[in-house]
Amino acid sequence: NIEVVMIILGVLLLSLSADGKTLALDTETNGLVEMPTTVTKFRVRYDEKSGLYLTLANYPSIPMPFPSRNTAPVAGHRNVLALLASPDLVHWKVLDILLSDRTVMNGVASARAHGFQYVMWDWQGEDILYVVREAMGYTKDYHDGRFVTLYRLASYLPLVKERYAATDFWRNPNRTK
Repeated sequence: NIEVVMIILGVLLLSLSADGKTLALDTETNGLVEMPTTVTKFRVRYDEKSGLYLTLANYPSIPMPFPSRNTAPVAGHRNVLALLASPDLVHWKVLDILLSDRTVMNGVASARAHGFQYVMWDWQGEDILYVVREAMGYTKDYHDGRFVTLYRLASYLPLVKERYAATDFWRNPNRTK
């Protein structure tokens, strides 16, 4: 049994003992998994229909502004929401962009003013329903979400299967190794 915990650089994988009393770092990854997401809250769930772990998470919209020892994407990128999939919680594929800035702004202005955040989602039959706190337009910043919107990804399974088969695993473009 594996618990997924979002942390600053990615995801911390913890293994739960058979008796349910002890948590330990996942031995295969030493606990830390880098993901194609920004530093924001997201929920990972196992999908029995596809046999994959799925998440709806923010995807970096602009590159890092300067070289850094911390190669994680900048925290404030919440203006793109993506559907991601993994067979093992370690290797991830970006399957589709579900939401992005709907105005004509440059990347920096968009990242500052738009946010699709605190996404909660669940399956309903053949669809995925997701609720998003949104900030859009000319807000003070991406965290000023004045809208809560319900979306439906209709018939998600064919999309997941098709895109998963056709997409390479994500690799951090900021890593040199």
